[in-house]
Amino acid sequence: MDLLQELRTVITQPEIPGDQGNIIRVMSLHKSKGLTARVVVVAGCVAGAIPTVDLEEPPDEQQRQIQEQRRLFYVAITRTTDVLVISGAARMPFGDAKQMNLQFGKSQGGNVTLIASPFLHHREGERAEDTVSLP
Repeated sequence: MDLLQELRTVITQPEIPGDQGNIIRVMSLHKSKGLTARVVVVAGCVAGAIPTVDLEEPPDEQQRQIQEQRRLFYVAITRTTDVLVISGAARMPFGDAKQMNLQFGKSQGGNVTLIASPFLHHREGERAEDTVSLP
């Protein structure tokens, strides 16, 4: 197997645990397909992280990226058999948010209030900040 193919496999194919008992699997949204777990935590659900869109791409490609990430997000949140935890930061330093290309609202004392991922909408057309309360 060549290096590129090996990297693709490692990135996209989950490692199925054997009889290790209680384990924690940390994986990308891509790797969660086909697996289930009693507890699933989807972290980083803030605008700019989920979804991540390459703003240098043409609008059609940006839409394709959003739709693919929406599909992967749906796969991730449907992997649980018992508990689903969706988390994201409420605030962070301005410089960090800017460097990570996260979307943010108000600024106070060098920190910014992050905006929840648009994938957390309940209905088409609602804004994330209307449907998810950030402390």
